[in-house]
Amino acid sequence: MVLLLGIPMVEDTQQPDYTTEIKKLLRLTVDQEASDLHLAVDEPVAIRIDGKIRKAQHKPLSKKTVEDLIYSMLTEEQIAILETKKELDCAIEFGDIGRFRVNVGYEERGLYATLRYIKDTIPEIAQL
Repeated sequence: MVLLLGIPMVEDTQQPDYTTEIKKLLRLTVDQEASDLHLAVDEPVAIRIDGKIRKAQHKPLSKKTVEDLIYSMLTEEQIAILETKKELDCAIEFGDIGRFRVNVGYEERGLYATLRYIKDTIPEIAQL
């Protein structure tokens, strides 16, 4: 197994369960108190903590892996919108992990996604 930001990931020779893999990444995002998870072709997985992007010590994601990770969390209707409009903004809830605002689109190298964690509690003004 390869460690991705401290999370065991399947080897390329195995058929990964992308739904499980995206949930692992989202759990890491929440556990690390990161605001965002970033997925992009030819880039390693990255999370944003305190405004700074932190890239995983892992090889860059392939075009197919990014597509599979993104499509694993979308409904058929959301995929149709993405493929028609070339972008998608939505909110997705992942059980006990939490809710995320999802922005998906296309750039030069292929699909990208940014998933922003939506906290359950609204912070007080002084905390902002």
